[in-house]
Amino acid sequence: MADEIIPKEKIVPGEVGKNYAKAHRMFGVLLYYWCTNTDVRRSLGSIPFDKLVTFSSRLWNELESIFKREKKISPYFHVPHEEFPGKHGPGYGIIPVNTGKVKYIGELLYDQQGSGIQQDIVAIPHEDIVEHKKNIRHESTMFTTGLIHPIKVNIMEKAEIFNEVEYQTIEEIGNIIRHLTEEEMRVLGTHENTDQTVHAIIFELEHWEELIKKALNLIENETVKIDDSGKSAYWYAQEAVEYASEAVKKASLNMLAYKEGWDRFFRHLSMDSILKEAFIRKQKKAAEIWNELRIKKLIIDAEKALTLSNVIRAICLIRQNGNLRTEKSSQIKTGKECSFKLLQLIKNPFQPELFNGNNIKNIHIYLDQKMNFEGALKDLKLIRTILSESMEWKEISNQIKK
Repeated sequence: MADEIIPKEKIVPGEVGKNYAKAHRMFGVLLYYWCTNTDVRRSLGSIPFDKLVTFSSRLWNELESIFKREKKISPYFHVPHEEFPGKHGPGYGIIPVNTGKVKYIGELLYDQQGSGIQQDIVAIPHEDIVEHKKNIRHESTMFTTGLIHPIKVNIMEKAEIFNEVEYQTIEEIGNIIRHLTEEEMRVLGTHENTDQTVHAIIFELEHWEELIKKALNLIENETVKIDDSGKSAYWYAQEAVEYASEAVKKASLNMLAYKEGWDRFFRHLSMDSILKEAFIRKQKKAAEIWNELRIKKLIIDAEKALTLSNVIRAICLIRQNGNLRTEKSSQIKTGKECSFKLLQLIKNPFQPELFNGNNIKNIHIYLDQKMNFEGALKDLKLIRTILSESMEWKEISNQIKK
């Protein structure tokens, strides 16, 4: 492990880089178990790999805390990486002293791969055909194992980096992780408990709101087509759809895969294993997470956000491009379908006259005939205002901050 990548405040006399080296080797061993569980060696996508790191680090550090609680000398190293804000939530990484900028685990391992520090994990960066360069941060980046020898030979005899207790525990985790699907690994790393899930959904909705504001401000301006950063109204609307989609996943769609992944992991745990206690402490059951009232409210809010975003994206697309490419025509169709859904999502029993077919008439005329943009924008603003006022995520967010 090269000393220059280790943050100075993390260096312990006589232990420089030890925790980082062991943590990275553990990630490599666990990836080996997953990649070699079939006859064909598998590769793991960038996001699931990041969640494998998050999930295993969470478990490992909980094991360490259990030993400390019992006032035993811990045989476990500590995963020292920190969580830093990412596009759709936190990711593990470090701040190297030579740059002062966050380096996430994927790019850190890729750099170490190139310099020969580690060969356990092979990162295959996304080839950006537009910019003609490799992008290690892209979600299409893949990770596969670089280990070719049996684990016990490669780790215990060749490297001698783990003590016996550490190895046995890593082996136990690996023998369970190899049974998980890529999706199950992703959601187990994404979710931990109710509070963390609530924070994760609100994170997406906060970004969604800012993107919607920027999209509407730009689309309303007849002279300015892009902002100072070179982004168009359609770009912001497309990003809004992405963030709203992530909110929907975290609020509802991830629940089934999480339950299946949780059950699968639990079934393979040894009854007397300390790992079982750590798993139960850190990973709450699906019912405990998603049956909470705050989550139920956020499910509705996330659906509202995604529905509105689809309508705005369709309008921005036509406003920005007179000649639509075939692959974008489906977004117009989705926008029209979602405009009907909006009426149901914001229906007010006390003022039913505000929410009927006339509320979306101008929107449909614009989406069908590219006519009466002013009328469509006026209706869209009204719907957006009422929809936003009906959402509860800001109130939940304020309660959390108190």
